[in-house]
Amino acid sequence: MTIRGSKETILSRDMIASPDHATKVLTKSSLWFTRLVKGRMALWLILLLALAARLYSVNAPLTDGGQERQTQVAMIARNLYRDNLNMLYPRMDTSAPEAGYTMLEFPIQSALMAIIYYLVGVQDIVGRLITIAFSLASIVLMYWLARCFLPERGALLSTAIYAFTPMSIYFGRAVFPEALLLFFSLGALYFLIRWSEGSKARDYWLSLIFVAMAFLVKAPPGLVMILPLSAVWWVRWRQALLRRADFYFYFGCAVLPIALWAIWSAQIGPSDPGWNPYQIGAIRRWGIPGAWFTPTFYFWVSRSLVVMALTPLVVLLDAVGLVEASRHRLGIVVYAWVIAMIVFVFLTPGAQATHWNYQVPLIPIGALLAGFGVYSLADSERALHIWETLNQQRVVVLMLAVPVLLGYGAIYAVVIRDAYDIQKRVPVALEVGKIVQKEIPNEGFLLLIQPRMVATTQAYYMDRKVHSFGDPDQIALLTGSEVDWWRASGASGVVVVDTPYGSGTEMVRNNPKLLSYLRMNYRTVIETDHYLIYSLR
Repeated sequence: MTIRGSKETILSRDMIASPDHATKVLTKSSLWFTRLVKGRMALWLILLLALAARLYSVNAPLTDGGQERQTQVAMIARNLYRDNLNMLYPRMDTSAPEAGYTMLEFPIQSALMAIIYYLVGVQDIVGRLITIAFSLASIVLMYWLARCFLPERGALLSTAIYAFTPMSIYFGRAVFPEALLLFFSLGALYFLIRWSEGSKARDYWLSLIFVAMAFLVKAPPGLVMILPLSAVWWVRWRQALLRRADFYFYFGCAVLPIALWAIWSAQIGPSDPGWNPYQIGAIRRWGIPGAWFTPTFYFWVSRSLVVMALTPLVVLLDAVGLVEASRHRLGIVVYAWVIAMIVFVFLTPGAQATHWNYQVPLIPIGALLAGFGVYSLADSERALHIWETLNQQRVVVLMLAVPVLLGYGAIYAVVIRDAYDIQKRVPVALEVGKIVQKEIPNEGFLLLIQPRMVATTQAYYMDRKVHSFGDPDQIALLTGSEVDWWRASGASGVVVVDTPYGSGTEMVRNNPKLLSYLRMNYRTVIETDHYLIYSLR
């Protein structure tokens, strides 16, 4: 049944449930919108606005939100550039005097950055532009995928939500692997659905390549996509899929690269699960199972998901969309995708409770469900009646719209204030880096005293290998004789910096024997209220 409103024809549930009717969307709301949609101009408009949003502060240093992860990717890229692109040995500079092999995701993103470094030199903007390119490409794939489930306008709505949530914008220009993950995950699902409906070999191979890359780019959120991918096979072949060789070949070849990478990481990677997640110790790092029983985990995930990842209105539409998806012939794929994301969240509770980027993989399914929700409401007589009533009460609409717009404005303002702030987390990283590069020879490594903070960002901007001291108790017990021992082992300088989590300079000044020893036996490069630098050569 088709429900007609005063100004437009609304798509019926039967039309939503059948992809054969998805292109028969009729709308009379306005002639310009019809032309916009039919001419694909709307998708181009979304892409242009998404590009503009992601270009904000694109030339900023990698000291904004998630600076440790961003400079980690950039540091590996710089070392690949210097090590002739040897992707089997991704290396960081924070484990001196050890080699510093860091076995996280397979370094596809870092390798792409390194290749461009050969053309333009090492620049922070390179990583951001690569992220933007993959983010924009994933928007196109999101639209194509949404069209498998929704009519044109619903697909455009889902695509717009996917493109413009606060986290989507920020992580669509930050140097994180999430943009690549979403690109390959969405591509894998889209091309598999195409193949299941058209049986073109090209789509099968494209899906296989994309899913293998998704697993390599970031294993936990990539691997859980096995659930919705398996659901596609089930919808098409049911129990017969168990007798299909291409089913076993698909998943076997998809998992093989990440399995080989995990085996290789056990051979050369560090024992610390923080830098080598392919080991049992990583379970403790991810907070399993302790975090499941802490309110902090649920509070953080809920807040991030509702406010930043999807936004409140989208979450409300998702609740409606969860019901509406059951009417679609691919509804089992939608539910398998939802379950996959829930599994991902509970497999990584520690990271979910401390890192915003771990909610980013939830954005696509949230955007798709919102599209289902809108069309469910559009097909509801009660919702249509409410809309017609509101349409006659413009003052009421305005009164409702103002707080919503103010609320959304506040959300985006908070994200811009906090996430884009390049001074908040490592305020002296660039300043110290320039002094070190000028005053301390590039040989050996540095002793970095930086309390309660990973050394990645400071090491990256100093462009030196470092051995870090982050534990306040360890810093308090450091002696001049230990400094001499480290110097004999190759240390060429001592750098002390303050962080938002502790004052390194205060800790050293509270250790007067160490401070006096450094001043008397080695060259003082500079001493300020927020950093101290000494040359051991």
